[in-house]
Amino acid sequence: MACVKQGVVASSGRGFSGALAAKIAVAVAVCLGVRALVAQAPGTATTLREDVDPRGYKILVPNEGYLDKKNQSKVNEQKGFVRKVITGDPQAASFNDPATKLILDRYYLQYIFPLMTTEAGLKTVADQRTRFFLEHLMVAKDPAIHSYLINTTFATMKRVVEDPQYHPGARYNAMLIISNLNDQEPSWIGANQTLPEPMRGALRFIIDQFKKEGDIDSLKLAALFGLSRNLEWENYKQAPSTSMPAATRTEIIKEITALAEAKEPPQGRTQEGHTWLRRRAVEALGMACLTKPDQQIAATFEKLLNDDAEPLNLRLTVASTLGRVNLQPPVNIDPIATARQLGYLALLACDTEVTRAENNRKTEYEHEARLAGTYQGDEYSTGGGMPGGPGMPGGGGMPGSGMRGMGSPDGGIRPLRPTGGSDMLSGGSEYGGVGAVDPSMNDPKHYRVEYFRRRIRQQLFAVQLGLTGGEDHLPPKATPTTPITTSATTTPSGSQPAEKKGVFAIAKGDDKKKVDEVYFAVRKVIETIESPGTSDHADFYELAKDLRKPMKSLEGVAGKRVPAAGAAAAGVTVSDDAPSMTTPTGKGPAGKTGPAKTGPGKTAPVLPKRPMPGGKAAMRTPPPRSPAKPQPNVFGQPRFSR
Repeated sequence: MACVKQGVVASSGRGFSGALAAKIAVAVAVCLGVRALVAQAPGTATTLREDVDPRGYKILVPNEGYLDKKNQSKVNEQKGFVRKVITGDPQAASFNDPATKLILDRYYLQYIFPLMTTEAGLKTVADQRTRFFLEHLMVAKDPAIHSYLINTTFATMKRVVEDPQYHPGARYNAMLIISNLNDQEPSWIGANQTLPEPMRGALRFIIDQFKKEGDIDSLKLAALFGLSRNLEWENYKQAPSTSMPAATRTEIIKEITALAEAKEPPQGRTQEGHTWLRRRAVEALGMACLTKPDQQIAATFEKLLNDDAEPLNLRLTVASTLGRVNLQPPVNIDPIATARQLGYLALLACDTEVTRAENNRKTEYEHEARLAGTYQGDEYSTGGGMPGGPGMPGGGGMPGSGMRGMGSPDGGIRPLRPTGGSDMLSGGSEYGGVGAVDPSMNDPKHYRVEYFRRRIRQQLFAVQLGLTGGEDHLPPKATPTTPITTSATTTPSGSQPAEKKGVFAIAKGDDKKKVDEVYFAVRKVIETIESPGTSDHADFYELAKDLRKPMKSLEGVAGKRVPAAGAAAAGVTVSDDAPSMTTPTGKGPAGKTGPAKTGPGKTAPVLPKRPMPGGKAAMRTPPPRSPAKPQPNVFGQPRFSR
């Protein structure tokens, strides 16, 4: 009744106009409405209540009144009220009113936050977290309300993170929320645009959680994301009062560098998971020097890139990060040596993927022959019998292919592309003609060839970033007198040109030409990978064969040879995500392709046939081959066809 009494005294002591009296009436109504909502609000306390769910995990208990469907109208009314308060609606109740504060406490501490710890809430916790940031924190315009929200959130989420009895998913979500809290929210619209300023009060807690050993790795990962955010936005702070202390930044860089350089995983973490976490640490270090060069971080990148014992995907992450950071002085790295190392990395990536795929085909052939009961391991594992090389189990058609077996002109090997005069299906003509068969229709695993292309292309894109930082350089023309030119990125008039990144940006004079030599060799490999799906690249064999020539040229430019016989992929485990490869008859070099024609005196085992389906389906004419597409731009994100 305090609001009512104040309104009466003010109106009786002064002669207010009718408009002001109306405003007072609205304020009185709001005050009464707040008290009505408090009276209707489920629950009588604002403290956090804990319990243990049937799974044995501790949870924050939501007030059942908020979950009761009978109270949905009241809950929705409270949601609307809270929304008006945090957005600063002129008709909303004052945030300084104790009754308003009580409603906010109950809404967040008995409803929003507890839901993120329950079994049902964890199923949609990512969506809840996103909505909390978008619909609550980012719309809070009043500094007092925003401060209340981030402090309440930090205190609650910290409690969940520190207690190992909570579900790992709830703890990871809580750590992610803390890592994304801001003292100042970003604003990209209007004249007063602002950048985010990560919450300074949460930084020490994030550092401690990252350094903590023996806890679940997901908390370390979420803390790493938080440190990465803090390092990233430090690049754009102008006021010293809001900048991170130098000692704190040094501590963070030291801890992240230790993770990036740690080759052996701690107890309980797999080697693959450890490598993945190291790659995220490399990316976090890159965030620290997006605009401000750092010699210590650059030295770490150079060390990881040049270490042949490091995993390939880790070195590729370093390569792509080099193309995003500032490498200007005081950074001191050799542009020519680094460029050649990046070229060798591209060569290694291609050789590894090709060898992985070839190993997968050999394993696949052997598996099919074993299922058919025709595998002769002793004969073919010694390299005899099939000209295709050691380890090839046989030359019959693939099970279920419906193709010809022994006695056919091609020695029983099912060709991926029909040749002229073939009697397949309706019989016929050259590939792409009336009676031709699409390779993807013959081989149910033909889609893996596209996956193989995309996989290599993604790795070569990382090398491109390291070499030029995102700017394509055209190769020289055939005329020797034509100088090497580069295509500068155009910028709108009146705007500042984008800062050049990558190894090319720090090369001087003739060193730029030497860096370009490496880039042009890598670019040629990319042109082969990005080539449209013409008949020459309709199967893996043709694609792998065409890759050999530019890879050989790249090997000469990089000045470093890949270990012989695909040793780079010797430790790669063949998995189901590797591409399928079926080799055309008689085209396979020894040790690299599928079984070719049978040699004299040798009888290739024949895999069983499956009858072709009868009726119109068997005589159906497949669509003709699509015309070749124009050559795509070789610089940019990898091409995705699905």
